[in-house]
Amino acid sequence: MAAQMAPPMDGDLIARAGREIWDRRITSVRRRIDGSRIRQRVAAIDSLIGILEERHLTGERSFDRVLRQRLYNLEHEVGLPLPRKAVRARNTVRLHAALLDWQETILDALMPERLRFPDVHDNDWATPTPLGW
Repeated sequence: MAAQMAPPMDGDLIARAGREIWDRRITSVRRRIDGSRIRQRVAAIDSLIGILEERHLTGERSFDRVLRQRLYNLEHEVGLPLPRKAVRARNTVRLHAALLDWQETILDALMPERLRFPDVHDNDWATPTPLGW
């Protein structure tokens, strides 16, 4: 008689399916945790950007000691070193621009799949021209 391979036992299939389910759950949890960390970093930067925008609405553009301390606290919240442009900013308008750039860089690094979209870095802020011109 020729040696025959025994068909897989139902127990083996069930065990393999169980391992696959757990592997997928672990992957899902890791993805949610990573997404949460990214959201926390972006939200921290957004918070300071919001403060700057409120100041701009009132005409305040000075970069005082309180704001500078908030900027250095942001470095701790985000967990990454502040970009040079943010540290060297002399007024809130330049700081605002630096923070927007930093936020975009963080998103690009932590979510590279967003680079598939052609308008991710669309920075065409030109004034629209009237039709027919």
